[in-house]
Amino acid sequence: EKNDNDDTIYPIPEWNNLDDIHFWNTDIILNNEINNEKGNEYIKKLQKTSFCCIGDAGCQKSTLLSKLYVEGKTLVLTPTNKACMRLKEVLGNDANIKVIDSQFYKNEDKNTLFNNIKLLQIDEFSMISLKLFTKIYDLYLHNKDITIQLYGDMKQCEAVEQRYINYFEKKFIHDICNNNLLSKKYFEKTCRNDIELRKVLDHLTKYKRLPKSLNNRKIDDSLTTNICYFNKTVDTVNKDVLQKKGFEKKYNVGEKVVCVKNYQKIILNSCWYYVYDVKGESIAVSNEKDGEPIKLKDKILYINNQHFNNSYCVTVYRY
Repeated sequence: EKNDNDDTIYPIPEWNNLDDIHFWNTDIILNNEINNEKGNEYIKKLQKTSFCCIGDAGCQKSTLLSKLYVEGKTLVLTPTNKACMRLKEVLGNDANIKVIDSQFYKNEDKNTLFNNIKLLQIDEFSMISLKLFTKIYDLYLHNKDITIQLYGDMKQCEAVEQRYINYFEKKFIHDICNNNLLSKKYFEKTCRNDIELRKVLDHLTKYKRLPKSLNNRKIDDSLTTNICYFNKTVDTVNKDVLQKKGFEKKYNVGEKVVCVKNYQKIILNSCWYYVYDVKGESIAVSNEKDGEPIKLKDKILYINNQHFNNSYCVTVYRY
């Protein structure tokens, strides 16, 4: 990388590869063998180690993040409200998890922004914009006592930028992570994906199309959410499912919807809700299926349905 002020080239060093670690029931797996004693020692070491953790979906990145989280000393930053809520399901509702852009822009003072924080964990780092990474790098430069860990899948979602940026080719990422890389490998016992699905994903990644073995497989209409890449596909699938279900209206009581625009701090973008009632162009929603409606000042909250979309299909970014 070139410095903006001169033509000096700063070489990007090689990653220092850390040992992978997996969790199976109450056991810790190191180097494909159960070793709880060394595993616990390694966890204590990782809690004080800056690194970048990469790996495919389902390879226990979030599990590792949760094992290293220390109550009262850790802050977790995510790119979306949905990612924030997903991690709270693992760490608990009281865990210190924030959406990254709001956390930085609420308080620009880097000296007070992370008071008492010893470990900063950033989830889905590939979705973080360069502008926000600049702030993270500034934090790293002025707070050397903070351990910073990045978690994500470089093949999954890129940051929404004017141009693609490969963070692995940027020296500042190596600096932030102290040049440490932890690559999560596929381990059948602990991975969310079974062997069959793993082969499908590997084929899709390599050839950009599904294997022919799936050509005759029927779509399971009982599944509630499909994940796609383009918004055009979202609209097509949602309309198709509404038609198949025989719904004349876009929003129907009991159906799951996804928020596409924040409403104050009550209804959050990218999060799931269930339709409780419909009044004209407004709907009331619940956090749980057949649950109590969300209220505002003891009255059921009805808001314009433009804050929502059907959730039969969502983009991978919103998911």
